[in-house]
Amino acid sequence: MKKVININFKTFDGAFTKLPEECMEIDESEDIYLGSTDSYYFDKAVADELNLSNLFVQKQSLNLQDKKIYRYSNLNLPRQKVDLLKERFDIKVIRNPDKADIHVTSLQHIGNIIDHEWRGSYLSVGNFYSVCKSLKEQNVLSDDLLEKLRIKFSMMNSNDHIIKINFPYYSIYSYTTFKALFTTAINDLEDRLEDKNRSLVVRKINTKAFNDILNPTATVVLDTDILNIIDEDLAVLDNDQYDQVKGMILSNDRENRTLGLEMLANCNVEKSFDLVSSLYYWNYDWLKETTNWNSVNVKALRSRLKSYEGGHSISNMSAYNNFIKTLVQDGKLTEFLATQTREKLLNQFLSAAVGPTSEVFEVAFDNLKIKEEFNNSIND
Repeated sequence: MKKVININFKTFDGAFTKLPEECMEIDESEDIYLGSTDSYYFDKAVADELNLSNLFVQKQSLNLQDKKIYRYSNLNLPRQKVDLLKERFDIKVIRNPDKADIHVTSLQHIGNIIDHEWRGSYLSVGNFYSVCKSLKEQNVLSDDLLEKLRIKFSMMNSNDHIIKINFPYYSIYSYTTFKALFTTAINDLEDRLEDKNRSLVVRKINTKAFNDILNPTATVVLDTDILNIIDEDLAVLDNDQYDQVKGMILSNDRENRTLGLEMLANCNVEKSFDLVSSLYYWNYDWLKETTNWNSVNVKALRSRLKSYEGGHSISNMSAYNNFIKTLVQDGKLTEFLATQTREKLLNQFLSAAVGPTSEVFEVAFDNLKIKEEFNNSIND
């Protein structure tokens, strides 16, 4: 993690052969640069990349008995589940984080305070020095600007700082020419800092919230670990039970559908997530037509699966895209769900075009792949 130093290039009236000192503004922001990633979302894999996973205490070493708990926002921890926790461990949920024994957070909460910039122009101090040296050798920097840079470089620490380059969108001809030279010098770097698609940055407005997680006054645990503790005595629905439970949910008998939904609501959701998430996502309208849709247990399930709710038509490509993207964001994409979604896409949505019922064209299942940036998020 490094503090961001902004190099702001400004437009300058009139033509010039060397960039004037007035064209470059240098200021140290309060933003924090964390690193770069190819992932669209903040998930467990990104937390591992940033060495943040070690901040969270695992459930096997967590003692909840008689503890005071503070809940961050954006948790998948329904009130009904917390009530079970209160009964079992005699815990108290409080509103003052400074008086809590345990802080419960989530990957979604942390992801919400981290910006994913598309290929942000970040350079290490060494990178920026190399670029300035290259431009000096090309004799395109004024003496005043070189002196300004010397002073600033003496105040920079490569271990603590990182450079963000900000060019104005519009500029005059001479400035555009200089920008091209600067960009070329960056592209010529052999050890460019960023080789991934997205820069991860915590903005000034979120630095306190982020630092509270990094330097907590209490034990920090993820909501998923709390849920696992609550649900550890509940049944696990294996993936080989998928067709059985699906048959109940798609039954014309409302009581059968109700029983199928009850099985989902009363299982260990996290350990049964493959089966539960897929059945809930693709059969949401069937599940709503049950007698227990508004029961306490089902409301807890609905809260956990909020991102997966709504009718999703198998004849709409966006439904397949959204399912995979939601799983990735939740850190729940597995080989089972990836394969199942590809099969559904080929055999149902693409069937008449290039699938089993096509007249002329055919796409082999092995050739229907998920893009690498999503595929990299598949959990073992």
